[in-house]
Amino acid sequence: MGVKYIFWNNEEFRVRAGWRIISQLILVAVFTNVFVYADKYFKEYLPSNPSIPNYSFFQPLELFMAIFLSMLITAKYLDKRKMSEFGFHIDKKWISDLSAGLIMGIILISAIFTTEYLAGWITITGSFQTANDDYSFSYAIISSGFMFLCVGFYEEMQVRGYLLKNLSEGFNLKNDPKRGILIAVLISSLIFGFGHASNPNATLVSSISISLAGILLASGYLITGRLAIPIGFHISWNFFQGYVFGFPVSGNTSSASIIIIEQGGPDIWTGGSFGPEAGLIGILSFILGIFLTILWVKYNDKKIELNMDIAEYKIPHTQKNELIEKVIE
Repeated sequence: MGVKYIFWNNEEFRVRAGWRIISQLILVAVFTNVFVYADKYFKEYLPSNPSIPNYSFFQPLELFMAIFLSMLITAKYLDKRKMSEFGFHIDKKWISDLSAGLIMGIILISAIFTTEYLAGWITITGSFQTANDDYSFSYAIISSGFMFLCVGFYEEMQVRGYLLKNLSEGFNLKNDPKRGILIAVLISSLIFGFGHASNPNATLVSSISISLAGILLASGYLITGRLAIPIGFHISWNFFQGYVFGFPVSGNTSSASIIIIEQGGPDIWTGGSFGPEAGLIGILSFILGIFLTILWVKYNDKKIELNMDIAEYKIPHTQKNELIEKVIE
C-alpha cells in the first residue's frame, strides 16, 4: 500500500479528501493574514474619519476573498474540478433560489418577532438608533448589510460548499453516497454550530441549535445542488434579526437597528442574551425552514430528490486520458 496511499487516491487520481480540506483551510489562514496585514498597512496612509466606526468596512470582504481564492486554487490543483461544482451553477433557477432563500429568512425571523411581541416577551423601546453616536445610522445599516452579504456567501462557500462536498466524497465508502452525505451533513453542521461556541453568551444549547440551523442550510444544497437557498437565507436571517428587529445575532449585539427592543420572557424560549437562535422558538423556526425549503424546491424543480453528485466525483476527461496513458505505459 505504501505511504502514498495515505495522501493519494489512485481511483480518482487526486489528493484524498482530508488533505484537500486541510490544505484549503491553510490557504484561508494564509490569505486572511495577508489581507489583514495589507489592511493595517494601508490604514496608516489613509486619513482617519471619526464618523466611521473602528470596524473596517473591508474586513468581511477580506475573509470572503480569502475563502474564494483558497477554493479557486484547491479546486484547480487538488479537487480537480470547476468552482461551479461547489454549488455555483449560476442560471435562472439559481437566482430564483437565492430570492426564495432571502424571503424565507425574512419570513421566519419576522414570525419570531411577531410571536414574541404578541406573547409580551419583547418591548419596543425606540427606533432608528445606533449603539455609537460617533457614526450615522445610515452608515451602520449599509456597512452591516454589506457585512452580512459577505458572511452569507463566505460561510456557505466554506461550510456547505467546500467542506460538505469534500466530506461527502470522502465518506462515500463502498459506493454508498447517501451514507457519505449523511455523515458529512452531521459533521459539517456540528462544526458550524460549535464554531459559534466562542461567541458572547454562547451555551451548549446555542451550539446545538445553530448545528440544527446548519442542517436547514444544508437541506437546500442537498436537494438542488445549488448554494443559492442557504446563501439567501443566511443573509436575510442575520440582517433582519439584528438590524431590523434588534435581536442579538448569535450573541453579538448590533451596532444599529430599525427597531430597538428590550428582551423579556423565558430564556428557554427566547434564547435570552444570545438571541432567538439559542431558544426553542429559534429551533422551531429552523425545522419549519426545512419544510419551507422542501416546498419551494418541489415547486421550482418539480421534484424532490437527494443530489447524489455531491458525494460522487466525476473524473474530468483530461484526467481520464492521463489515466489511460499511465495504464498503457
